[in-house]
Amino acid sequence: MKKIAIILAFSCVFTKLQAQNNYVSNPGFEQKSGCPHFPDQIRLANNWSSIDSLSPDPLCSPEYCNECDTTDHFGAPNGIAYYHNTRSGKGMAQVLMFIDESYFEPYKRDYLQGRIKTPLVSGKSYCITFYATLTQWSEYAINHIGAYIDNGAIDNTDSLDCASPLTNIIPQIVEDTIINDTLNWVKIQGSYVAEGDEKFITIGNFYNKANTSYITLPYSTQVVAYYLIDDVSIIESDAKADGGDDTVKSNGEDSVWIGTHNEGMPSTWYVAGSATPIGYSGGMYVNPKVNTTYVMELDLMNNITYDTVNVIIDKTGFSNLHKLPSIILSPNPVKDVLRIENGNGSEVVIYDMLGQKRYAGLIKQDNEEIKMGQFSSGIYLVEVKGENGERSIFRIVKE
Repeated sequence: MKKIAIILAFSCVFTKLQAQNNYVSNPGFEQKSGCPHFPDQIRLANNWSSIDSLSPDPLCSPEYCNECDTTDHFGAPNGIAYYHNTRSGKGMAQVLMFIDESYFEPYKRDYLQGRIKTPLVSGKSYCITFYATLTQWSEYAINHIGAYIDNGAIDNTDSLDCASPLTNIIPQIVEDTIINDTLNWVKIQGSYVAEGDEKFITIGNFYNKANTSYITLPYSTQVVAYYLIDDVSIIESDAKADGGDDTVKSNGEDSVWIGTHNEGMPSTWYVAGSATPIGYSGGMYVNPKVNTTYVMELDLMNNITYDTVNVIIDKTGFSNLHKLPSIILSPNPVKDVLRIENGNGSEVVIYDMLGQKRYAGLIKQDNEEIKMGQFSSGIYLVEVKGENGERSIFRIVKE
């Protein structure tokens, strides 16, 4: 149906492989109950919270950032502490990872906790990924940003304690490099073998000042290290890239969706033949003017897989593809013979994607067969016209 070998600016091999699935609920902070307008409102992002259940907005609450914010305090890309686009979508989180404790500030840490939507399989290996970037408002940049996966045991009811470093927690995923990039999203990734009772993923700095490496930055006088977080994922380590099905874009459409609707994926999108990223996560809207092949790259601990999806410009004038329940075409993709079921008495016309008629005939039985061996590989539109004037349009792929 797709999967055509395309050579990028780097060497790779494309194969049709099993799909990926993200086990984190609302991994890109897209689903929300409201727009942020004040600090400590991570609860507005569905399935995200601080680790403190004492009050709605305790001291250790991260900030929710979304482009729907009208105050420019916690928007995207504008915020009090940053100017930065999300990695994907419209939402992200801001997390306090470090503060100069010589200022006697009891509020030293945020902890960002998200729900795992389905149980992990005990003994199975998963790839944990999230993306971080330092805010321009920060005076410090640090290492040891990490993630802890558990059953919810670190939930806290003391806001002062949860705002302190949780040094008793050993995160399974830790970034040892100091992240001082304020322009790009930095990937933090590691492997995790599930126990089977996991319910939450918690992101933060679990180390105290003595065990955190840090540097000071010259362009800020704020005694903190705030990081933006986006696209959190828990994916089976052996998952492969899935770019979704090929699609057809009619001349009247502004854009079409490619890929899947899996949010928060550690995926990068390219136009085939280019090494310049055009998008991230599981899918995106595109608006090509000519037939275009797009490439999804999935990177799980340097196990990199690729998949392709073709967007075909429909020049036939059929802008509304649909199927009537009674008509069935199979197989699809087709190699030699196309079978049409329940179409007795109907006319059938096959067009290529340039709108040229390639076949026309009358269906004389309920299980009609059309020989496709002489057709070249590609996408075709099959129009079935009923006796009462109704019609169905089907998209098929000839291998």
